[in-house]
Amino acid sequence: RYRRPQLHIRLFQSSETEQVDVAACLKFSGGHIRVDEQGSDASELADKVMIKLRIYFLQQSMTNRRTKRLKSVQSYLVGLSDLKQEANQPQFDQLLKQLMPTIRGVVVQYLSNSRRQVDPIFTIDDLIDEVYLAIYERFDQRPTADQAFTAWVYQVTRETVDRIIGRYGLNADSIDVSTIARLELKELEEPFTTDAEGDLIMYDELDDISYARKKWSHRLFTQDSLLELPVEPEAVDATVSKLLQQNDDKERTAFELFWQHELTESEIASALGMPEQKVEQLLHGMTDKLVDSIKTSKQ
Repeated sequence: RYRRPQLHIRLFQSSETEQVDVAACLKFSGGHIRVDEQGSDASELADKVMIKLRIYFLQQSMTNRRTKRLKSVQSYLVGLSDLKQEANQPQFDQLLKQLMPTIRGVVVQYLSNSRRQVDPIFTIDDLIDEVYLAIYERFDQRPTADQAFTAWVYQVTRETVDRIIGRYGLNADSIDVSTIARLELKELEEPFTTDAEGDLIMYDELDDISYARKKWSHRLFTQDSLLELPVEPEAVDATVSKLLQQNDDKERTAFELFWQHELTESEIASALGMPEQKVEQLLHGMTDKLVDSIKTSKQ
């Protein structure tokens, strides 16, 4: 049953000094968040408390979504297995989209950083159809461990994308596949909301678009290392965009898949054909660079 979030705030002021202690607790359906702050300026104190509450709420919501998605794999696999045995690919595809709505977004993100060229007849829709067909046909080759299923799906997705892209010969009219992908990304920027469990829901209920590309600040400020930076969340966006341009295609895509599409390190490794340890090092390294860049800009 849905319950509205409840915010409880307690203030304690010393009789000897102007120091104010604030204890704020936000209770919501997915858990609760507590923030403690001290200060003498009421306005600054209120801003710090609300910023941290928002950050921790976003952090908790992201964690809850990832956890819920991975826990649901086993129950979905039962239905997918039955549909495969019944040779019912349309229903198989629909159920897979419910489990992993990010497949289309991941494909488009992957292509948006590609330097390959294709014939203008190439379409994202045709490519997505091929991806779902490959997953359906190779379903019996999936890993025995349920928790490895989603990473395997992204591996099949990457292999299929590379194979299909290779079919399109070059000619005088060839265009960059990244151009097509970036146009598609604009269509992904649709308004979303969240339900009581923190799951993202698209207002227009598009079929298989994963979710809106939130501002970088809305994602990255869930990172603990950014909490204490003396900067407004919105100031992060320009810094991230500049930082991403300094990295190669795979590094940029990995960063975007983790923060924009909420893939795990294991899933990203499979989606990009990289060792998982490399992905972890890359994500930590880029976050450290972001923190350093913001600190430098504030000096």
